[in-house]
Amino acid sequence: MRLSPKEQTILAAVEFDAEVPLAEYARRLRISTASVHYTINDLLDRKVIRRYPFINSYALGYSSHLLYFSPTSEVDPEALLTAFRRAPMVSWLAEMGGAYQYCATVLCRDLSELANFLDHLADRMGNCFAKKCIVNQLWFTLFQTKYLYTKGRANEFLTWKPVAETFQLDDLDRRILAGLLSEDLTTCRGVARSLGVAVSTFDWRLKRLQERGIILRFLYLLSPLTLQMNTFKLLLYTRGFTSKHHTQLFDYCHRHPKITTLIRCIGNWDYELGVEVSPASELVEVVKELRKHFGANVAAIEELNLEKMAAIYLDC
Repeated sequence: MRLSPKEQTILAAVEFDAEVPLAEYARRLRISTASVHYTINDLLDRKVIRRYPFINSYALGYSSHLLYFSPTSEVDPEALLTAFRRAPMVSWLAEMGGAYQYCATVLCRDLSELANFLDHLADRMGNCFAKKCIVNQLWFTLFQTKYLYTKGRANEFLTWKPVAETFQLDDLDRRILAGLLSEDLTTCRGVARSLGVAVSTFDWRLKRLQERGIILRFLYLLSPLTLQMNTFKLLLYTRGFTSKHHTQLFDYCHRHPKITTLIRCIGNWDYELGVEVSPASELVEVVKELRKHFGANVAAIEELNLEKMAAIYLDC
Protein backbone atom coordinates (compact mmCIF):
# COMPACT_ATOMS: atom_id res chain seq x y z
CA MET A 1 0.00 0.00 0.00
CA ARG A 2 0.95 3.64 -0.41
CA LEU A 3 0.23 6.41 2.05
CA SER A 4 -2.05 9.21 0.95
CA PRO A 5 -0.69 12.80 1.15
CA LYS A 6 -2.90 13.38 4.19
CA GLU A 7 -1.59 10.24 5.94
CA GLN A 8 1.99 11.30 5.19
CA THR A 9 1.41 14.77 6.61
CA ILE A 10 -0.10 13.43 9.83
CA LEU A 11 2.55 10.74 10.33
CA ALA A 12 5.39 13.19 9.68
CA ALA A 13 3.98 15.35 12.47
CA VAL A 14 3.40 12.64 15.09
CA GLU A 15 6.05 10.01 14.29
CA PHE A 16 8.61 11.00 16.93
CA ASP A 17 6.26 12.12 19.69
CA ALA A 18 3.40 9.73 20.35
CA GLU A 19 2.70 11.28 23.76
CA VAL A 20 1.44 14.63 22.48
CA PRO A 21 -2.40 14.66 22.35
CA LEU A 22 -3.63 14.21 18.79
CA ALA A 23 -5.85 17.26 19.25
CA GLU A 24 -2.69 19.37 19.53
CA TYR A 25 -1.39 18.03 16.22
CA ALA A 26 -4.79 18.65 14.65
CA ARG A 27 -4.50 22.28 15.73
CA ARG A 28 -0.98 22.63 14.33
CA LEU A 29 -1.89 20.97 11.02
CA ARG A 30 -5.27 22.73 10.76
CA ILE A 31 -7.00 19.37 10.34
CA SER A 32 -10.01 18.27 12.38
CA THR A 33 -9.23 16.29 15.52
CA ALA A 34 -11.64 13.57 14.39
CA SER A 35 -9.74 13.21 11.12
CA VAL A 36 -6.37 12.89 12.88
CA HIS A 37 -7.79 10.31 15.32
CA TYR A 38 -9.35 8.30 12.49
CA THR A 39 -6.13 8.31 10.44
CA ILE A 40 -3.91 7.19 13.33
CA ASN A 41 -6.34 4.50 14.52
CA ASP A 42 -6.80 3.22 10.96
CA LEU A 43 -3.02 2.95 10.45
CA LEU A 44 -2.69 1.18 13.81
CA ASP A 45 -5.44 -1.29 12.89
CA ARG A 46 -3.77 -2.04 9.54
CA LYS A 47 -0.38 -2.58 11.24
CA VAL A 48 1.20 0.22 9.22
CA ILE A 49 2.36 1.79 12.47
CA ARG A 50 2.61 0.75 16.08
CA ARG A 51 3.03 2.79 19.24
CA TYR A 52 6.50 2.03 20.50
CA PRO A 53 8.64 3.06 23.49
CA PHE A 54 12.23 3.79 22.46
CA ILE A 55 14.19 2.04 25.21
CA ASN A 56 17.87 2.39 26.08
CA SER A 57 18.89 -1.12 27.13
CA TYR A 58 22.22 0.23 28.41
CA ALA A 59 20.32 2.11 31.15
CA LEU A 60 19.19 -1.33 32.37
CA GLY A 61 22.75 -2.68 32.39
CA TYR A 62 22.37 -4.63 29.15
CA SER A 63 24.74 -4.35 26.19
CA SER A 64 23.43 -5.17 22.72
CA HIS A 65 24.95 -7.77 20.41
CA LEU A 66 23.99 -8.59 16.84
CA LEU A 67 24.18 -12.30 16.08
CA TYR A 68 24.17 -13.07 12.35
CA PHE A 69 23.73 -16.73 11.46
CA SER A 70 22.72 -19.34 8.93
CA PRO A 71 21.40 -22.72 10.20
CA THR A 72 23.03 -26.02 9.33
CA SER A 73 21.15 -28.69 7.39
CA GLU A 74 21.23 -30.79 10.58
CA VAL A 75 18.85 -28.52 12.52
CA ASP A 76 15.17 -27.81 12.01
CA PRO A 77 15.21 -24.06 11.18
CA GLU A 78 11.75 -23.50 12.65
CA ALA A 79 12.79 -25.11 15.92
CA LEU A 80 15.88 -22.89 16.02
CA LEU A 81 13.84 -19.74 15.36
CA THR A 82 11.35 -20.77 18.04
CA ALA A 83 14.25 -21.07 20.49
CA PHE A 84 15.29 -17.52 19.61
CA ARG A 85 11.74 -16.20 19.95
CA ARG A 86 11.39 -17.76 23.40
CA ALA A 87 14.76 -16.60 24.71
CA PRO A 88 14.22 -13.68 27.15
CA MET A 89 17.46 -12.01 26.03
CA VAL A 90 16.47 -11.84 22.33
CA SER A 91 14.84 -8.49 21.50
CA TRP A 92 14.70 -8.56 17.69
CA LEU A 93 14.84 -11.11 14.88
CA ALA A 94 14.97 -10.73 11.11
CA GLU A 95 15.15 -13.01 8.10
CA MET A 96 17.45 -11.66 5.44
CA GLY A 97 19.05 -12.29 2.10
CA GLY A 98 22.80 -12.11 1.62
CA ALA A 99 25.74 -13.60 3.48
CA TYR A 100 23.55 -14.61 6.46
CA GLN A 101 20.02 -15.94 6.60
CA TYR A 102 19.03 -14.42 9.96
CA CYS A 103 20.00 -11.73 12.41
CA ALA A 104 19.07 -11.50 16.10
CA THR A 105 19.69 -8.80 18.68
CA VAL A 106 20.80 -10.36 21.96
CA LEU A 107 20.82 -8.29 25.17
CA CYS A 108 23.13 -9.41 27.96
CA ARG A 109 24.98 -7.98 30.94
CA ASP A 110 28.36 -9.41 29.91
CA LEU A 111 29.94 -11.68 27.32
CA SER A 112 29.65 -14.73 29.57
CA GLU A 113 25.84 -14.48 29.33
CA LEU A 114 26.11 -14.44 25.54
CA ALA A 115 28.43 -17.45 25.61
CA ASN A 116 26.02 -19.31 27.93
CA PHE A 117 23.14 -18.56 25.56
CA LEU A 118 25.05 -20.03 22.61
CA ASP A 119 26.18 -23.03 24.67
CA HIS A 120 22.60 -23.67 25.77
CA LEU A 121 21.45 -23.67 22.13
CA ALA A 122 24.18 -26.16 21.24
CA ASP A 123 23.27 -28.41 24.18
CA ARG A 124 19.61 -28.46 23.09
CA MET A 125 19.96 -28.50 19.31
CA GLY A 126 23.44 -29.74 18.51
CA ASN A 127 25.37 -28.35 15.57
CA CYS A 128 22.97 -25.52 14.67
CA PHE A 129 25.06 -22.79 12.96
CA ALA A 130 26.56 -23.30 9.52
CA LYS A 131 28.11 -19.86 9.95
CA LYS A 132 27.75 -17.04 12.43
CA CYS A 133 29.15 -13.62 13.21
CA ILE A 134 28.76 -11.49 16.35
CA VAL A 135 29.20 -7.73 16.55
CA ASN A 136 28.56 -5.40 19.47
CA GLN A 137 26.28 -2.38 19.06
CA LEU A 138 28.02 0.54 20.73
CA TRP A 139 25.19 2.94 19.92
CA PHE A 140 22.08 2.96 17.78
CA THR A 141 20.47 6.00 16.12
CA LEU A 142 17.00 6.12 14.60
CA PHE A 143 16.30 8.98 12.17
CA GLN A 144 12.89 10.35 11.30
CA THR A 145 11.35 8.74 8.21
CA LYS A 146 12.40 11.28 5.61
CA TYR A 147 10.21 10.06 2.76
CA LEU A 148 7.15 11.14 4.76
CA TYR A 149 8.13 14.77 4.30
CA THR A 150 6.79 16.63 1.28
CA LYS A 151 7.59 19.96 2.96
CA GLY A 152 10.31 20.88 5.40
CA ARG A 153 13.05 18.57 6.67
CA ALA A 154 13.15 15.61 9.05
CA ASN A 155 15.64 16.93 11.60
CA GLU A 156 15.03 14.74 14.64
CA PHE A 157 16.81 11.56 15.68
CA LEU A 158 16.98 9.34 18.75
CA THR A 159 20.07 7.53 20.05
CA TRP A 160 20.58 4.92 22.73
CA LYS A 161 24.13 4.36 23.97
CA PRO A 162 26.12 3.45 27.12
CA VAL A 163 25.32 5.51 30.21
CA ALA A 164 27.12 6.24 33.49
CA GLU A 165 24.33 4.98 35.76
CA THR A 166 22.25 1.84 35.34
CA PHE A 167 19.06 0.75 37.10
CA GLN A 168 17.50 -2.51 38.22
CA LEU A 169 13.84 -3.14 37.40
CA ASP A 170 11.43 -4.65 39.87
CA ASP A 171 8.67 -7.00 38.78
CA LEU A 172 6.10 -4.25 38.17
CA ASP A 173 8.52 -2.18 36.06
CA ARG A 174 9.28 -5.25 33.95
CA ARG A 175 5.58 -5.94 33.48
CA ILE A 176 4.97 -2.31 32.49
CA LEU A 177 7.77 -2.37 29.90
CA ALA A 178 6.52 -5.69 28.50
CA GLY A 179 2.99 -4.28 28.30
CA LEU A 180 4.18 -1.11 26.55
CA LEU A 181 6.03 -3.24 24.00
CA SER A 182 2.99 -5.39 23.27
CA GLU A 183 1.59 -4.80 19.80
CA ASP A 184 -1.94 -5.42 21.12
CA LEU A 185 -1.89 -2.49 23.56
CA THR A 186 -1.77 0.95 21.99
CA THR A 187 -2.41 3.26 24.95
CA CYS A 188 -0.87 3.64 28.40
CA ARG A 189 -4.29 3.40 30.03
CA GLY A 190 -4.89 0.16 28.14
CA VAL A 191 -1.62 -1.24 29.51
CA ALA A 192 -2.54 -0.16 33.05
CA ARG A 193 -5.93 -1.90 32.77
CA SER A 194 -4.38 -5.08 31.39
CA LEU A 195 -1.93 -5.21 34.30
CA GLY A 196 -4.58 -4.44 36.90
CA VAL A 197 -2.58 -1.41 38.06
CA ALA A 198 -4.10 1.87 39.21
CA VAL A 199 -3.62 4.59 36.59
CA SER A 200 -1.94 6.88 39.16
CA THR A 201 0.58 4.15 40.04
CA PHE A 202 1.19 3.36 36.38
CA ASP A 203 1.74 7.04 35.51
CA TRP A 204 4.22 7.47 38.39
CA ARG A 205 6.16 4.36 37.36
CA LEU A 206 6.18 5.47 33.72
CA LYS A 207 7.45 8.93 34.65
CA ARG A 208 10.26 7.34 36.69
CA LEU A 209 11.28 5.11 33.76
CA GLN A 210 11.49 8.22 31.58
CA GLU A 211 13.40 10.29 34.16
CA ARG A 212 15.97 7.50 34.48
CA GLY A 213 16.54 7.50 30.70
CA ILE A 214 15.19 3.96 30.27
CA ILE A 215 12.32 5.10 28.03
CA LEU A 216 13.67 7.90 25.86
CA ARG A 217 10.46 8.65 23.97
CA PHE A 218 7.27 7.14 22.57
CA LEU A 219 7.10 6.83 18.78
CA TYR A 220 4.74 5.77 16.06
CA LEU A 221 7.04 3.24 14.41
CA LEU A 222 6.36 2.53 10.74
CA SER A 223 6.40 -0.93 9.17
CA PRO A 224 8.29 -0.49 5.87
CA LEU A 225 7.07 -3.85 4.54
CA THR A 226 3.42 -2.73 4.67
CA LEU A 227 4.43 0.37 2.67
CA GLN A 228 6.12 -1.77 0.00
CA MET A 229 9.52 -0.42 0.94
CA ASN A 230 12.58 -2.64 0.50
CA THR A 231 14.71 -2.69 3.64
CA PHE A 232 18.46 -3.27 3.62
CA LYS A 233 21.45 -3.16 5.91
CA LEU A 234 24.74 -1.82 4.59
CA LEU A 235 27.76 -3.09 6.52
CA LEU A 236 30.60 -0.56 6.36
CA TYR A 237 34.18 -1.74 6.74
CA THR A 238 36.41 1.29 7.25
CA ARG A 239 40.17 1.72 7.14
CA GLY A 240 40.08 3.60 10.42
CA PHE A 241 37.79 6.59 10.77
CA THR A 242 39.03 9.67 12.61
CA SER A 243 36.69 11.56 14.96
CA LYS A 244 36.06 13.94 12.07
CA HIS A 245 35.06 11.05 9.80
CA HIS A 246 32.67 9.69 12.47
CA THR A 247 30.95 13.08 12.63
CA GLN A 248 30.83 13.36 8.84
CA LEU A 249 29.20 9.93 8.51
CA PHE A 250 26.58 10.78 11.14
CA ASP A 251 25.75 14.07 9.41
CA TYR A 252 25.62 12.32 6.03
CA CYS A 253 23.17 9.68 7.31
CA HIS A 254 21.11 12.34 9.07
CA ARG A 255 20.62 14.19 5.78
CA HIS A 256 20.26 11.23 3.40
CA PRO A 257 16.61 10.61 2.41
CA LYS A 258 16.97 6.81 2.20
CA ILE A 259 18.96 6.12 5.40
CA THR A 260 16.83 5.34 8.46
CA THR A 261 19.28 4.03 11.09
CA LEU A 262 22.97 4.19 11.94
CA ILE A 263 24.69 1.70 14.26
CA ARG A 264 28.25 2.01 15.54
CA CYS A 265 29.70 -1.49 15.82
CA ILE A 266 32.67 -3.17 17.43
CA GLY A 267 33.47 -6.33 15.51
CA ASN A 268 34.05 -7.47 11.94
CA TRP A 269 32.68 -4.21 10.53
CA ASP A 270 32.44 -0.69 11.90
CA TYR A 271 28.97 0.59 11.00
CA GLU A 272 25.57 -0.63 9.93
CA LEU A 273 23.29 1.65 7.93
CA GLY A 274 19.58 0.92 7.64
CA VAL A 275 18.24 1.82 4.20
CA GLU A 276 14.66 1.87 2.87
CA VAL A 277 14.16 2.18 -0.90
CA SER A 278 11.48 1.62 -3.51
CA PRO A 279 12.22 0.11 -5.95
CA ALA A 280 15.04 -2.10 -4.64
CA SER A 281 17.28 -0.99 -7.54
CA GLU A 282 17.70 2.39 -5.80
CA LEU A 283 20.09 0.72 -3.36
CA VAL A 284 22.78 0.74 -6.07
CA GLU A 285 22.73 4.54 -6.11
CA VAL A 286 22.89 4.73 -2.31
CA VAL A 287 26.03 2.56 -2.30
CA LYS A 288 27.61 4.57 -5.12
CA GLU A 289 26.98 7.82 -3.26
CA LEU A 290 28.55 6.41 -0.08
CA ARG A 291 31.67 5.27 -1.92
CA LYS A 292 32.00 8.60 -3.70
CA HIS A 293 31.52 10.65 -0.52
CA PHE A 294 33.91 8.71 1.73
CA GLY A 295 36.30 7.40 -0.91
CA ALA A 296 39.29 5.36 0.24
CA ASN A 297 38.25 5.64 3.90
CA VAL A 298 35.68 2.88 3.27
CA ALA A 299 37.35 -0.46 2.55
CA ALA A 300 34.18 -2.36 1.66
CA ILE A 301 30.38 -2.22 1.79
CA GLU A 302 28.34 -5.40 2.18
CA GLU A 303 24.61 -5.53 1.44
CA LEU A 304 22.03 -7.51 3.41
CA ASN A 305 18.36 -7.62 2.44
CA LEU A 306 15.97 -7.72 5.40
CA GLU A 307 13.28 -9.81 3.76
CA LYS A 308 11.15 -10.35 6.84
CA MET A 309 11.38 -8.51 10.13
CA ALA A 310 9.78 -9.56 13.42
CA ALA A 311 10.12 -7.64 16.64
CA ILE A 312 10.25 -9.88 19.70
CA TYR A 313 10.13 -8.20 23.09
CA LEU A 314 10.20 -10.09 26.36
CA ASP A 315 11.02 -9.38 30.01
CA CYS A 316 14.74 -8.65 30.02
